[in-house]
Amino acid sequence: MDADREFAGDCGARPDLPDWAQALVEDLSLRDGTPVTLRPIRPQDLPRHTRFVRGLSPHTGYMRLLSPRMPQPDELQRMTETDYPHALALVAIACVDGVQTEVGVARYAPSVDARAAARGSAEFAIVLADAWQSRGLARVLLSRLVEAARAAGVRELSDVTLHENAPMIGLARALGFTVQRDPHDARLTRLRKALAE
Repeated sequence: MDADREFAGDCGARPDLPDWAQALVEDLSLRDGTPVTLRPIRPQDLPRHTRFVRGLSPHTGYMRLLSPRMPQPDELQRMTETDYPHALALVAIACVDGVQTEVGVARYAPSVDARAAARGSAEFAIVLADAWQSRGLARVLLSRLVEAARAAGVRELSDVTLHENAPMIGLARALGFTVQRDPHDARLTRLRKALAE
C-alpha cells in the first residue's frame, strides 16, 4: 500500500509503532497554528519518504547533501530502516490535502569514524520541505532529536555543513552547538554538541 495513501482522508490516524517509538511521538502546533506530528520513521514510510526527498528543491537538496546528487533507491530504503537506539530518524508528518505527508526529517547515526563512534559520537542531519522552512519546525525537530539521542546514550552529535548554510548554522548556535570553520576546507563548517560529560 502506498504510505502516502495509508491514512488518506483520516489525518488523525496513527500507524502501528513499537513501544519505544510510541514514546517519541509528539503532536505539536507550529507558530502559525499548523498541526504537525513528530514520530520515528518506519520501513513502511519508504514511498512517503521517497516522495519527500524527490520533492526537495535543488538548493535544499544541495544544502543537505553538500552535492547536487539525488539519493538512490537503496539509500532511501536504508534511511527508513534505522536501528534504535544506535540510530534514529524522526519525521514530521502534516496533513496536506487530506493525506499524511512527510514535511521534515532529522536523524542521527553512529559516526563513520570508528574512533569517534567508539566514543559514542553520532552524526546528525536535518532537512525540511521547502514550503515548511522558516516556520519554527526545524528548531523543534532538532531539539527533539537531541533529547532522544541523549536518552539513547549518545555522547556527542556532530555534523558538517556548507559555510554558506546560514540557517543551519544559526539553528545550531541557538541550540548550543559549537560552530567551527573547517581548518582543511574553508567551504565547510563543523557543528558539535556534547550530550554527556
